[in-house]
Amino acid sequence: MPETAPSPGPAPGSDDVLRLFVAIPVPESVSLLIRQAVAGPEELLARFPKTLHVTLSFLGNVSREMASKVEDALGGFTFPAFELRLGPLGAFSQKRGTILWAGFAPSPELSLLKARVDRALAPLPLGFQSERGPFKPHVTLARLKPGGVKAPADPRTILPAGAFAPDFFGLYSSRLDPTGAVHTLQRMFPFSAAWVRIIREHT
Repeated sequence: MPETAPSPGPAPGSDDVLRLFVAIPVPESVSLLIRQAVAGPEELLARFPKTLHVTLSFLGNVSREMASKVEDALGGFTFPAFELRLGPLGAFSQKRGTILWAGFAPSPELSLLKARVDRALAPLPLGFQSERGPFKPHVTLARLKPGGVKAPADPRTILPAGAFAPDFFGLYSSRLDPTGAVHTLQRMFPFSAAWVRIIREHT
């Protein structure tokens, strides 16, 4: 499930620039089901990110001024709560190695949310290219370099029946440190039916 490379944005390395993406976070309970389903050595599991997410849109390097406009655009619509269910576990190879991923069962609601996000961001001059082809929701588990840790011999298996109803989708920033990518939630956008629960949890 290759992702389309974004067009160049503002140069990274400045406090005025954020590397942004829009995603739905995967709860820890579901992340644990995925880890348990992967038949691989501990050194493979150690490469999994600390938190998993379903990417809706990758924006690339964005100035803080533009990031504020992105937040306004994403906050300009509401979306009802829905359920996501795990699907297959798989891997695909490319020149730089193998990417191990976990998929989700078909979800018309998730596809519609992806379209709403793209439509909200379309008027902004973000300098990135929308993904081509059909939207294939997944979480990236590991990027494996040639000659290093190998993916499971038969990765295409159906994951356990893990389902969850996300409370929100979010705008995240990403930065690299010696232990890997660190993702920070910049702003959450609660699904309409989740507002009451989130307000209660934070008061």
